[in-house]
Order: sequence, then C-alpha cells, then structure tokens
Amino acid sequence: EQTGICGSMGAAFSTIENNHIYNIWTKRQFDGAEIAGIKFHAAIDATIRKNRIHDCGRGLWFDWMTQGTRISSNLLYNNDLEDLFFEVDHGPFLVDNNIMLSHSSIRTQSEGGAYVHNLIAGTVYMWSEPNRFTPYFLPHSTEVAGLSTIYSGDDRYYNNIFIGNGEKPDCKSKHKYGLEEYNKAVLPVWMSGNIFYNGAKPCDKEKDNPESSGYNPEVKLVEKGDNVFLQFGFNQKFYGLKGDFITTEFLGKAKVPKAMFENPDGTPVKIDEDYFGHLRSGENAVPGPFVDLEKGSVNLKVW
Repeated sequence: EQTGICGSMGAAFSTIENNHIYNIWTKRQFDGAEIAGIKFHAAIDATIRKNRIHDCGRGLWFDWMTQGTRISSNLLYNNDLEDLFFEVDHGPFLVDNNIMLSHSSIRTQSEGGAYVHNLIAGTVYMWSEPNRFTPYFLPHSTEVAGLSTIYSGDDRYYNNIFIGNGEKPDCKSKHKYGLEEYNKAVLPVWMSGNIFYNGAKPCDKEKDNPESSGYNPEVKLVEKGDNVFLQFGFNQKFYGLKGDFITTEFLGKAKVPKAMFENPDGTPVKIDEDYFGHLRSGENAVPGPFVDLEKGSVNLKVW
C-alpha cells in the first residue's frame, strides 16, 4: 500500500491511462518519497490521463524534472494530503479537464504550469524553493539544459471552476480556496476566465477582476457499484460565461526552460475536448471540464 505506479525517468515519453488506483498509504505502514497513487521523477513528455485515483495519501506526485507533461481528464477525490503535488519542477506542464474533489486540490513548489478547464473543489497552495537547484531539459529531450531554483509563479490558470467551503475554518489545512496564494508569486502569473464559488477567492492579478460568489453548487460524488456520478448545479451566471480557447500559442513559453506547451512530437496543443472527449471550441469554452451542460441540476457519470 506504499504506491500505485512509480518510477524515476521510466515514465518519460510514456502514456499512463485508464487505471483505477486506490487505498495507497492509508495505513501509513511505510514512509519515504515515493508515496502516492502515481509518483514520478522526470515524467518528461509523459501523458497521464483518464485515471481514477482516490483514497490515497497523495493522488499524483510529480517530483523534479517534470517537463512537457500533460495531466488530463483524471478523476481525483478523497485523497488525504492532496490530489496534485508538483515538487521543484520548471515546466512546462499542462493540467487540463481534471476533476479534483479532495480537501486539498493542488500543492505546487514549482513553476511553469498551465491549469486549464479543471473543476477544483479543494485548496490551492503555492510556495518557492530558493535552496534546491533542479534540472530542466532541452524541449522533448532528456538532455539537461541547465539547473535552477524555484522562484514561484510563471503559472497560468484559465477557465477553471474553484469551489470553496463557504469560508468556514478548514480544520485540515490553513491553505486557501481559489487563487489567493498567488498574490505572493515572484514571477508573473496569467489568469482569466475562472469562476469562484462558495467563498473561493481570485488572485489580485486575475484578468477582469472576477468576483467571488457565495453561491454553492453543492458538488457531490456518488459511487454506485463500479460507477461514479458527479452531481451539481451551477447558477444562471455560469451559462453566460465564455473563456478564451486555449492553445500552445495562447499559453506561451515556460520561463526557465524557454519551452512551449505543446505535444511530445512538437505539434501545437489545443484544449479542444472536454473530460468526456466532447468537442470544445471558441463558442463553448465555458469554465470547467464539461461543455454543453444542461441548465439546472446535473447528474453526470464520470467513471
């Protein structure tokens, strides 16, 4: 019960998909730096998609040398520490169309990430690491281009849904819901098209200065046998929103490695599908991982 899938450099140029990983590090029988549903060092140009990961100490842990990595359309919930942990990475890495429902969604001691069209119902915590020099690479290569510390920032958040806990004290964590943590980022950050519910708050640097809404969409996950259903209801304002259509050109370059957010073969990325594979365009790029939602209460089979 120490880990589900792990390795160092072995995940480079690989695809990890359609796995159901659970009950990892629940008894705390082991300790160490490889404890997660999926834990990788050097997941260079790796794709981690369509996995269901729950009831783990950590969901996904990407240690140093995460570059060119895409984490897409995963279902993450009921993980003890957090759903996603990025440790001393320089990017670029792309996190899109994921459902993150644990009390802590993202902890990042990294930079150069792009978080796009996710449903984020837990806290987000970001911090720098000035004392560790870690490698970055030439694009689409294992050839080291240099070493750098982590300044913090150089992240992008576009078209995500953030859900707070109604501004109640969080007994498990002092971390905050939404993007407030990025007020302390050293490097520039880019944010737009996000929506903040139930007390989650935007960063001061968010484009167009969105307001935090007290509306509670009452997100609920229901497991029925081998199936999982996601229930929620967004307010009327949600259906009038439309974000930017996200592409390689739109995302730009990660600062330290000077590398683009693109596919492993060097072709441009387009976030043109949602969690289910339904087509997304400039006309239906609403926040979150789902397109063309019906108004009112929704019950989606997500696994």
